[in-house]
Amino acid sequence: MMFNVRQYDASTKMNLFASNVWGKTVTWSGNSHAKNYGN
Repeated sequence: MMFNVRQYDASTKMNLFASNVWGKTVTWSGNSHAKNYGN
């Protein structure tokens, strides 16, 4: 399991990053649904 930690951590960071960027992008486009994804 130890060898999966680094890969999992990187995947989690990428998901958080993509989610954050997506939320900002949706907010920029004026989509009111951004709050549903932001939280």
